[in-house]
Amino acid sequence: MNSHTSQLRLSDHVIGLSLTSLFYFLSYSAVHLSISPLQNSFNLQGLSFASLVYLPHGVRVLTIWLYGWWGALYLLPASLISAVFYSKDFEMAAQATALSTLAVMAAFLVAQRMRLGAFYKPGQSVLWHDLLLVGALAAGFNAVFLSLLRTGEAFRFESAIFVGDILGFVVVKLCLLAFFRCLRKRANKPDSDAR
Repeated sequence: MNSHTSQLRLSDHVIGLSLTSLFYFLSYSAVHLSISPLQNSFNLQGLSFASLVYLPHGVRVLTIWLYGWWGALYLLPASLISAVFYSKDFEMAAQATALSTLAVMAAFLVAQRMRLGAFYKPGQSVLWHDLLLVGALAAGFNAVFLSLLRTGEAFRFESAIFVGDILGFVVVKLCLLAFFRCLRKRANKPDSDAR
């Protein structure tokens, strides 16, 4: 376990759980209310089961990166709340949630074994290429794990999940980088009221 996450206080857990729930629900909502309808308008045969830009994968990876193993606990209620709102088959969604969280955790375990800068450490620069590798690895594990819930057309299913998770992670990462860039520009902007 990373020393940063072993020293979290109760208020840190409340903030982590709240932020994870908010961003996971927003990303899940964006997929179901915007991305999936847009994708379905192109009439992509047989791909109605998977979003080709699955934003919650990015939230899962960044949550576990930031909060370590606690992040997995924060993700479960967030995922289940989203499933209650949007899933027609809650039992299947709950199983998929558990497997998807397990896939991200497995990717971070592999990253630790490979000595990649897997988890967030205060004061250390973010190794985005390592995090991207972990996100891709988690997408691969997720595709394989979720194929256990489905029969038939496994390759097509796994490929769509894999691509959707990677693109979702990249979009979330780019949004986060743009947000940080705006914060930096705002912080470096000379105060016009000081004149």
